[in-house]
Amino acid sequence: YLSVVTVATVGYGDLHPITGPGKLLAVVLIITGVGTFLGVVANGTELLMERRHEQARRERLNMLISLFFSEIGERLLTLIARADDNTGGCKSAFGIDQSWTPNHYSAAHKSLKTLKFKTSHETIELQEMRTLLEEKGGLLISLFSNPNLLEHEEFTELLRSIFHLRDELMNRNTLTGLSRTDLEHLAGDAMRVYKPLTAQWLDHVRYLQRSYPYLYSLAVRMNPFAFGAEDCASFKDPAPTAT
Repeated sequence: YLSVVTVATVGYGDLHPITGPGKLLAVVLIITGVGTFLGVVANGTELLMERRHEQARRERLNMLISLFFSEIGERLLTLIARADDNTGGCKSAFGIDQSWTPNHYSAAHKSLKTLKFKTSHETIELQEMRTLLEEKGGLLISLFSNPNLLEHEEFTELLRSIFHLRDELMNRNTLTGLSRTDLEHLAGDAMRVYKPLTAQWLDHVRYLQRSYPYLYSLAVRMNPFAFGAEDCASFKDPAPTAT
């Protein structure tokens, strides 16, 4: 009893048990009480460390995605969007500017489910797309093999689609004189990239607006859907959604 009281630094106090059962009860209370306290402290510390680790992991992930859009994503999305027959709808839905709020991004994501994406094989710039993906092939491989991206399933699937498009373009000796069927096949591969790439781009610019306003300003000016934007109706501020 005296050993437990001393080691636990509880002290003896003015009131202390005298009988054997009382001392036994005191020992049980001291051990369970101190153990519970230490457990709470340990769990709290672990939770704090996990939150910091998760924040660091998300920041690394966002940095990798920012690198992707800076080097490849924005240019690739521009090339595909220019060949979209529904350019008017895309321009109005994704015409980001400095006034955009979280409700705008939510509305834009919803529009992805209903907006008709149709890339024309007659206007898509296949050669420029091939050159871009060939030049940035090393970066794509580095991103795809980065362990920080493994948990981001949507972005990983996007990279798979881009790799497939790259392989389809690279495995043809020339992109001139292709049959209509072959052109439509390549346009379909580009379409497979189009919608998920747009969704990831929306998340990316929202992150920039929150964390790096000066980079967001550049993203607004480099908007892949901004070509000929003067012919497009402005995107209205949607009604606030309940949280």
